[in-house]
Amino acid sequence: MGGDKTSMIYTDPIGQDSFLTFREIALIINSGRYIRIMFMEENRDSRKNPWWQPGLILFSRLSGWIVGPIILAVIVGRWLDRKYGTEPWLFLLSVGIAFFFSMGGIVRDAMREMKKIGDENKKNKKNCHPERSDDDPA
Repeated sequence: MGGDKTSMIYTDPIGQDSFLTFREIALIINSGRYIRIMFMEENRDSRKNPWWQPGLILFSRLSGWIVGPIILAVIVGRWLDRKYGTEPWLFLLSVGIAFFFSMGGIVRDAMREMKKIGDENKKNKKNCHPERSDDDPA
């Protein structure tokens, strides 16, 4: 039954939500039972992902922006210094460039996450107050 990228939620007769694949939905529809169906992407299913997972993913991405370019710059800078006999200048230059590259990546990812959080807040606000428009004063 696995392998489907999209599953469905339905409310069974006692009111509990269940997750089904398309094959299971087809079997239920063919059996003639009445169900209320709502589509939901499996990767957006908040019940399967732990609450801490988005924070850990963001931490990993931002840490990667710090560690990755700096380690690469250290290796390349030391190699260039040995090759051209310019110790420590090419090493320092490569680490400086990596620092600014890292800062740019961190800022870009942080801004992207802040925009995502702002969009979710607007969406949640509209869902809580559907009769209100953005132009109405609170």
